[in-house]
Amino acid sequence: MEERDDAQATPAVEGPGNDSTTHTTNPSSSTPTAYSAGAAEKGQLKIDTFVEEKYAPYLREYTVLIEYKQLPQHVPSGVFVLPSLQSLFEWHGVMFIRQGLYKKGVFKFVLSIPEAYPDAAPTLRFVTPVFHPLVSAQGEVDLTRAFPRWVAYRDQIWCVLAHVKKLFYHIQADNPLNADAAAKFLAADASEFEQSAVKCVEDSLKDVYINPTDSSLRFAEWNQHFENLRNYILEKEDENEGIISWVSKGVSKIINIRY
Repeated sequence: MEERDDAQATPAVEGPGNDSTTHTTNPSSSTPTAYSAGAAEKGQLKIDTFVEEKYAPYLREYTVLIEYKQLPQHVPSGVFVLPSLQSLFEWHGVMFIRQGLYKKGVFKFVLSIPEAYPDAAPTLRFVTPVFHPLVSAQGEVDLTRAFPRWVAYRDQIWCVLAHVKKLFYHIQADNPLNADAAAKFLAADASEFEQSAVKCVEDSLKDVYINPTDSSLRFAEWNQHFENLRNYILEKEDENEGIISWVSKGVSKIINIRY
């Protein structure tokens, strides 16, 4: 009589989740033992998730630092930003307008980078009052008009700054955030809107030396101290500069980056 090969006779059974599970019989026990490839995959998934969560703040910081370093290559002229002294994910900035109705305007703003960045869009709010159809009374700008679906790494912070700068040159009034400004802009006689825009510019110049207490970007009248500082910076322009890491509170990590 032919002997039976139990290992070959044991069928393979498809378990939950389409994992191929093989049942064999332990010689000392009649209880089947299951080996699942899916269990190993789930274990690896847990490890990957743990690593991602642990190092996510550092990867996010690195992404923002790289974008900040590359800003001079992409950002429009007349736009300057500086990270807050408290957080790398809040930038204080200013826009100098050179042409159009808002010519000579100096408009300060705050750009906030969310925890989900680069998968979520930043937000921008003007600190200086801006009379514009697409700027709310609170200074907020609706970025979904230009970025209805934010795509990580394709859409970057410099894209936001470029878009907002264009708002002062190519004025639109559809779906406005400031209904009064939109009505004046669309009126048959837009002279009232022009007067309001000019007043907005004058007010920005009048308040240019008024600095919010939490702002890292501060304005002061030119004096000999700034002249000396300017000369010192020009002398050191070929040396490495340090960037502070804000990931861990109370810890200042220096990352040397050559500009």
